[in-house]
Amino acid sequence: MKKFFAVLLAVLMLPVFALAEEAQPVTVKVNDTLSLEVVVPDGYGLDHAWYGDVFYGQMNPEEEGKLLMVLSLGYSEEYADRSINDLSDEELDSLIAVSMSDFANATYTLSETAEGTKLIIVDENSEHDEYAEVFTVYQGYFIGLLLEPAGDVQVSQEELDMAIQFLSDMQFVHTEA
Repeated sequence: MKKFFAVLLAVLMLPVFALAEEAQPVTVKVNDTLSLEVVVPDGYGLDHAWYGDVFYGQMNPEEEGKLLMVLSLGYSEEYADRSINDLSDEELDSLIAVSMSDFANATYTLSETAEGTKLIIVDENSEHDEYAEVFTVYQGYFIGLLLEPAGDVQVSQEELDMAIQFLSDMQFVHTEA
């Protein structure tokens, strides 16, 4: 009978342990009325700093050989209070051109977050210095997520999917001043 209760207790506790392992969002204060909540992927730690008006969050892998990710976020007067889905075709083409300007041999694709926000994915396509960056604009903020693999390997589809999930999970939280 004691074994039965021990097994029953263990089964009932499983959901509690599963909830305890779920990643909790990290909150970063952007200004007096806006915070950013990000869910750091499993196996990563987050270091962040402000350089002027631009936020940089570096997600460092806990395991060697994994992808390094750097989030950047800064307000843009050019896109004041608009999001990428609000842009005209000409404005989107201009944003794509700007996003590709720092790359040597870039190609791009369009994707979107789970909520339908457009994403521009720019891939360097280099044999020796591979990296990719995912860009978007949300509520006037220009957002970039740099993906830099360890070594001379290409950014994988799985890594791109992780980046898209990260951006899908990111939340802007508005508060009263």
